[in-house]
Amino acid sequence: MAAVNPQDGASLADNKEFRRAAECLGDVYRADFNPTSSPNPVRLASLGQQASTAAK
Repeated sequence: MAAVNPQDGASLADNKEFRRAAECLGDVYRADFNPTSSPNPVRLASLGQQASTAAK
């Protein structure tokens, strides 16, 4: 949540690359986004966590 600034109306979803990465994760309860400064083709890695049930 540190990257969200509701008072400014800004969020990671406003960034096309973060939004596309989030769409790949599907329905997760936690997502981590790790941008890189490398010139290599992978500029953003994302990892999501899913639970087997809503109770978990």
